[in-house]
Amino acid sequence: GTSRPGTLRPGTSSYESSETSANAEDVFERLAPLLLLRTLPLEAWDDDHLYSVDESPSVPDVLLDIALAGAGEHDEVRRVAAELHGRAHPDASSESRGRRLAEAVVDGRLGRARACMFSLCSSLAFRGIDACPSHSSTASPAATRAVCARVLGDLGLDDSDESTKTRMGATETLASLVRAELEDADVDRPEDDTDGDGDDLPTGDEPRGGRSEGGLLEPADAAGSPLTKSLANIYVDPLAAPLPAARREPLIRVLDDNDGTENGTE
Repeated sequence: GTSRPGTLRPGTSSYESSETSANAEDVFERLAPLLLLRTLPLEAWDDDHLYSVDESPSVPDVLLDIALAGAGEHDEVRRVAAELHGRAHPDASSESRGRRLAEAVVDGRLGRARACMFSLCSSLAFRGIDACPSHSSTASPAATRAVCARVLGDLGLDDSDESTKTRMGATETLASLVRAELEDADVDRPEDDTDGDGDDLPTGDEPRGGRSEGGLLEPADAAGSPLTKSLANIYVDPLAAPLPAARREPLIRVLDDNDGTENGTE
Protein backbone atom coordinates (compact mmCIF):
# COMPACT_ATOMS: atom_id res chain seq x y z
CA GLY A 1 0.00 0.00 0.00
CA THR A 2 0.87 3.64 -0.04
CA SER A 3 2.61 5.32 2.83
CA ARG A 4 0.71 7.72 5.02
CA PRO A 5 1.72 11.38 4.78
CA GLY A 6 4.72 12.07 6.97
CA THR A 7 5.75 8.42 7.24
CA LEU A 8 9.52 7.90 7.06
CA ARG A 9 10.62 5.10 4.82
CA PRO A 10 14.06 3.41 4.89
CA GLY A 11 16.22 4.67 2.06
CA THR A 12 14.76 8.15 1.99
CA SER A 13 16.78 11.20 2.97
CA SER A 14 14.26 12.03 5.71
CA TYR A 15 14.67 8.57 7.22
CA GLU A 16 18.46 8.79 7.08
CA SER A 17 18.37 12.25 8.65
CA SER A 18 16.20 10.94 11.46
CA GLU A 19 18.57 8.01 12.03
CA THR A 20 21.57 10.35 12.11
CA SER A 21 19.86 12.65 14.59
CA ALA A 22 18.90 9.75 16.85
CA ASN A 23 22.46 8.41 16.75
CA ALA A 24 23.89 11.84 17.59
CA GLU A 25 21.54 12.14 20.56
CA ASP A 26 22.58 8.70 21.80
CA VAL A 27 26.27 9.59 21.44
CA PHE A 28 25.81 12.80 23.39
CA GLU A 29 23.82 11.01 26.09
CA ARG A 30 26.68 8.56 26.51
CA LEU A 31 29.34 11.28 26.33
CA ALA A 32 27.71 13.74 28.73
CA PRO A 33 28.91 12.18 32.03
CA LEU A 34 32.39 11.67 30.59
CA LEU A 35 32.60 15.30 29.48
CA LEU A 36 31.64 16.32 33.00
CA LEU A 37 34.51 14.22 34.38
CA ARG A 38 36.79 15.90 31.86
CA THR A 39 36.30 19.25 33.60
CA LEU A 40 37.80 17.98 36.86
CA PRO A 41 41.32 19.15 37.71
CA LEU A 42 43.98 16.45 37.77
CA GLU A 43 44.14 16.61 41.56
CA ALA A 44 40.54 15.41 41.77
CA TRP A 45 41.57 12.13 40.16
CA ASP A 46 43.75 11.41 43.19
CA ASP A 47 40.73 11.43 45.52
CA ASP A 48 40.10 8.07 47.17
CA HIS A 49 36.35 8.53 46.66
CA LEU A 50 36.82 7.76 42.95
CA TYR A 51 37.97 4.28 43.74
CA SER A 52 36.30 1.09 44.94
CA VAL A 53 33.78 1.43 47.75
CA ASP A 54 32.02 -1.62 49.23
CA GLU A 55 33.34 -3.85 46.42
CA SER A 56 31.70 -1.68 43.76
CA PRO A 57 33.72 -1.05 40.56
CA SER A 58 36.08 1.91 40.73
CA VAL A 59 35.75 4.86 38.37
CA PRO A 60 38.97 3.92 36.51
CA ASP A 61 37.76 0.34 36.08
CA VAL A 62 34.44 1.51 34.65
CA LEU A 63 36.23 3.86 32.26
CA LEU A 64 38.52 1.08 31.06
CA ASP A 65 35.56 -1.23 30.52
CA ILE A 66 33.93 1.44 28.34
CA ALA A 67 37.14 1.97 26.38
CA LEU A 68 37.39 -1.77 25.69
CA ALA A 69 33.72 -2.25 24.85
CA GLY A 70 34.39 -2.66 21.13
CA ALA A 71 31.51 -2.47 18.68
CA GLY A 72 29.04 -2.32 21.57
CA GLU A 73 29.95 1.30 22.29
CA HIS A 74 30.28 4.46 20.21
CA ASP A 75 33.88 5.06 19.16
CA GLU A 76 33.73 8.68 20.34
CA VAL A 77 32.69 7.50 23.80
CA ARG A 78 35.47 4.92 23.90
CA ARG A 79 38.12 7.47 23.00
CA VAL A 80 37.07 9.88 25.74
CA ALA A 81 36.83 7.04 28.28
CA ALA A 82 40.35 5.88 27.39
CA GLU A 83 41.72 9.41 27.70
CA LEU A 84 40.01 9.89 31.08
CA HIS A 85 41.34 6.56 32.31
CA GLY A 86 44.79 8.01 31.71
CA ARG A 87 44.06 10.80 34.20
CA ALA A 88 43.41 8.37 37.06
CA HIS A 89 46.11 7.86 39.65
CA PRO A 90 48.50 5.11 38.50
CA ASP A 91 47.91 3.18 41.73
CA ALA A 92 44.31 2.68 40.62
CA SER A 93 44.78 2.26 36.88
CA SER A 94 48.20 1.03 35.79
CA GLU A 95 47.94 -2.62 36.87
CA SER A 96 44.60 -3.34 35.23
CA ARG A 97 45.57 -1.47 32.06
CA GLY A 98 48.90 -3.30 31.78
CA ARG A 99 47.26 -6.67 32.35
CA ARG A 100 44.50 -6.09 29.83
CA LEU A 101 46.93 -4.73 27.25
CA ALA A 102 49.05 -7.87 27.52
CA GLU A 103 45.95 -10.07 27.28
CA ALA A 104 44.70 -8.22 24.21
CA VAL A 105 48.04 -8.64 22.44
CA VAL A 106 48.21 -12.36 23.25
CA ASP A 107 44.61 -12.89 22.11
CA GLY A 108 45.11 -10.85 18.94
CA ARG A 109 42.35 -8.39 19.88
CA LEU A 110 44.03 -5.44 18.26
CA GLY A 111 41.23 -2.91 18.82
CA ARG A 112 41.39 -3.52 22.58
CA ALA A 113 45.19 -3.32 22.48
CA ARG A 114 45.03 0.10 20.80
CA ALA A 115 42.51 1.32 23.38
CA CYS A 116 44.88 0.32 26.19
CA MET A 117 47.82 1.96 24.43
CA PHE A 118 45.79 5.13 23.93
CA SER A 119 44.98 5.19 27.64
CA LEU A 120 48.64 4.60 28.47
CA CYS A 121 49.77 7.46 26.21
CA SER A 122 47.25 9.68 27.96
CA SER A 123 48.54 8.56 31.36
CA LEU A 124 52.15 9.23 30.35
CA ALA A 125 51.08 12.70 29.24
CA PHE A 126 49.27 13.48 32.48
CA ARG A 127 51.38 11.54 34.98
CA GLY A 128 54.78 11.26 33.39
CA ILE A 129 56.84 8.16 34.13
CA ASP A 130 54.69 7.54 37.24
CA ALA A 131 52.17 6.05 34.79
CA CYS A 132 54.47 3.00 34.64
CA PRO A 133 55.32 2.02 38.25
CA SER A 134 58.70 0.31 38.31
CA HIS A 135 57.50 -2.25 40.88
CA SER A 136 54.62 -3.46 38.69
CA SER A 137 54.95 -6.76 36.85
CA THR A 138 52.50 -5.71 34.13
CA ALA A 139 52.83 -1.92 33.89
CA SER A 140 56.50 -1.14 34.53
CA PRO A 141 58.59 0.51 31.80
CA ALA A 142 60.22 -2.87 31.12
CA ALA A 143 56.84 -4.63 30.82
CA THR A 144 55.53 -1.86 28.57
CA ARG A 145 58.54 -2.15 26.28
CA ALA A 146 58.14 -5.91 26.17
CA VAL A 147 54.50 -5.82 25.10
CA CYS A 148 55.17 -3.12 22.49
CA ALA A 149 58.11 -5.13 21.18
CA ARG A 150 55.84 -8.15 20.88
CA VAL A 151 53.35 -6.11 18.86
CA LEU A 152 56.07 -4.88 16.53
CA GLY A 153 57.55 -8.36 16.22
CA ASP A 154 54.38 -10.39 15.78
CA LEU A 155 52.79 -7.94 13.36
CA GLY A 156 55.97 -6.88 11.59
CA LEU A 157 55.22 -8.70 8.33
CA ASP A 158 51.45 -8.21 8.39
CA ASP A 159 50.43 -5.41 6.02
CA SER A 160 46.74 -5.44 6.94
CA ASP A 161 45.18 -2.16 7.99
CA GLU A 162 44.50 -3.35 11.54
CA SER A 163 48.06 -4.57 12.05
CA THR A 164 49.56 -1.42 10.61
CA LYS A 165 47.51 0.82 12.91
CA THR A 166 48.41 -1.31 15.93
CA ARG A 167 52.13 -1.22 15.11
CA MET A 168 51.95 2.55 14.80
CA GLY A 169 50.16 2.68 18.15
CA ALA A 170 52.93 0.62 19.76
CA THR A 171 55.53 2.94 18.22
CA GLU A 172 53.77 6.02 19.62
CA THR A 173 53.46 4.36 23.02
CA LEU A 174 57.21 3.69 23.08
CA ALA A 175 57.88 7.30 22.05
CA SER A 176 55.66 8.60 24.86
CA LEU A 177 57.44 6.33 27.34
CA VAL A 178 60.89 7.50 26.25
CA ARG A 179 59.84 11.14 26.51
CA ALA A 180 58.45 10.60 30.01
CA GLU A 181 61.70 8.92 31.08
CA LEU A 182 63.80 11.75 29.67
CA GLU A 183 61.65 14.35 31.42
CA ASP A 184 61.92 12.42 34.66
CA ALA A 185 65.71 12.41 34.33
CA ASP A 186 65.61 16.22 34.12
CA VAL A 187 63.85 16.59 37.49
CA ASP A 188 66.09 17.89 40.28
CA ARG A 189 66.96 15.20 42.82
CA PRO A 190 68.70 15.35 46.24
CA GLU A 191 71.91 13.96 44.74
CA ASP A 192 71.94 16.93 42.35
CA ASP A 193 72.88 19.25 45.25
CA THR A 194 76.46 19.57 44.09
CA ASP A 195 77.58 22.32 46.48
CA GLY A 196 76.21 20.60 49.59
CA ASP A 197 74.42 23.64 50.96
CA GLY A 198 70.91 22.22 50.50
CA ASP A 199 69.82 25.08 48.28
CA ASP A 200 69.34 22.85 45.26
CA LEU A 201 67.11 20.29 46.95
CA PRO A 202 63.67 19.88 45.34
CA THR A 203 60.69 21.17 47.27
CA GLY A 204 58.12 18.89 45.65
CA ASP A 205 56.41 21.79 43.89
CA GLU A 206 58.58 21.78 40.80
CA PRO A 207 56.82 20.93 37.54
CA ARG A 208 57.92 17.54 36.20
CA GLY A 209 59.60 17.99 32.83
CA GLY A 210 57.97 21.34 32.14
CA ARG A 211 54.47 19.87 32.27
CA SER A 212 51.75 22.50 31.87
CA GLU A 213 48.83 23.23 34.16
CA GLY A 214 46.58 20.77 32.37
CA GLY A 215 49.05 17.95 32.85
CA LEU A 216 49.69 17.44 29.14
CA LEU A 217 53.12 17.25 27.61
CA GLU A 218 52.60 20.44 25.69
CA PRO A 219 55.53 22.16 23.95
CA ALA A 220 55.83 25.93 24.33
CA ASP A 221 55.67 28.37 21.46
CA ALA A 222 58.23 31.11 20.83
CA ALA A 223 56.58 33.33 23.45
CA GLY A 224 56.71 30.59 26.10
CA SER A 225 52.97 29.90 26.07
CA PRO A 226 51.99 26.20 26.16
CA LEU A 227 50.56 24.83 22.94
CA THR A 228 47.28 22.96 22.96
CA LYS A 229 48.65 19.84 21.25
CA SER A 230 50.73 17.24 23.06
CA LEU A 231 53.88 15.95 21.39
CA ALA A 232 52.23 12.53 21.06
CA ASN A 233 49.29 14.28 19.37
CA ILE A 234 46.77 12.27 21.38
CA TYR A 235 44.57 14.99 22.82
CA VAL A 236 43.48 18.58 22.28
CA ASP A 237 42.09 20.45 25.27
CA PRO A 238 38.52 21.42 24.24
CA LEU A 239 38.69 24.48 26.51
CA ALA A 240 41.88 25.81 24.95
CA ALA A 241 41.85 28.34 22.12
CA PRO A 242 42.48 26.70 18.73
CA LEU A 243 45.84 27.31 17.13
CA PRO A 244 46.54 27.85 13.42
CA ALA A 245 49.41 25.35 13.47
CA ALA A 246 49.32 22.53 10.95
CA ARG A 247 47.88 19.27 12.23
CA ARG A 248 49.73 15.97 12.15
CA GLU A 249 47.77 12.80 11.58
CA PRO A 250 47.51 10.77 14.82
CA LEU A 251 49.19 7.39 14.79
CA ILE A 252 46.57 5.57 16.85
CA ARG A 253 43.66 6.07 14.49
CA VAL A 254 40.93 3.53 15.25
CA LEU A 255 40.04 1.95 18.56
CA ASP A 256 37.29 -0.29 17.24
CA ASP A 257 38.51 -2.97 14.88
CA ASN A 258 35.02 -3.90 13.72
CA ASP A 259 33.58 -0.81 12.10
CA GLY A 260 36.22 -0.31 9.40
CA THR A 261 36.16 3.49 9.76
CA GLU A 262 39.16 5.77 9.90
CA ASN A 263 38.62 7.96 12.96
CA GLY A 264 41.49 9.84 14.61
CA THR A 265 41.98 9.33 18.36
CA GLU A 266 42.25 12.98 19.39
